[in-house]
Order: sequence, then C-alpha cells, then structure tokens
Amino acid sequence: MKERRYDLYRDVKCRMCLEENEDDDHIIYCQQLRDKWLVVINNTREIKLIVKSEKAILTITTLLLEIFVNEFYRIIWQSCCNLVTEWERTKEIKKQDLRKKIPAHQHITYKQTPTKPIEGDTYDLKGRKILKHSEQ
Repeated sequence: MKERRYDLYRDVKCRMCLEENEDDDHIIYCQQLRDKWLVVINNTREIKLIVKSEKAILTITTLLLEIFVNEFYRIIWQSCCNLVTEWERTKEIKKQDLRKKIPAHQHITYKQTPTKPIEGDTYDLKGRKILKHSEQ
C-alpha cells in the first residue's frame, strides 16, 4: 500500500497488526494473519486426502493451487482490503485520489527480500525462517 501510493499513505503501518510497516513480505509474516494462514493451509490439506492415484497427481495439484489461491483471496486478502478501505475512509482518501498517476519522484519500486542460507534452511534478514512446502 505504502509502496504503491506513497503520496497518499506516507507512514502507514499494516492495518492488521498496526505494528510493522507493510511491505511485500509482511502479509506472510504478520502475526495477526497467522491463524488465517493456518485456515488456508488446513483447507487445502483436506483435499490431499483425496489423492490416491499417481496419475491424478497433476490434476489434483492444479486443483490444490486453485483452492489455495481462492482461500487466500477469501480469508486473507479480502479481510486486509476491507481494513484498508475502512482506514482510507477515515483518512478521507477517495477512489479518484487512488486513480491519479503517481509523480515519478514519489514512485517507490518493489524489491525482493534478500535471504540467507543457514544450516540447510533459508532465513530472511530479520532471522525469520522461510518454510519449505513440505514443512507447512
């Protein structure tokens, strides 16, 4: 949010936890979203019980990805968007403000979070372990 419209949001903290600045990775690590992430993961894991045939693995994997994306959108993304919309209302940020082009000097580009391997695991620079698919 801040990276997209610095001219409107300036020093905005995550609307879910109100503690850390929102960035590309924060939606994954936000403690207020931890339970919601577990719901998304559990909802997708239930489908794995259906898989009995190796031949069906591609179809099931595609289905799992689709379910995961839908669950992420429904459980996490929409709740974040609703909080941001409510916050924008309190700050009197209107839709036409959001549609205006950002001046070039205020544009902040996205950056990839650097990681470092430690004893076979991957950590971000804040020391948070990045889980592999099999560890989730």
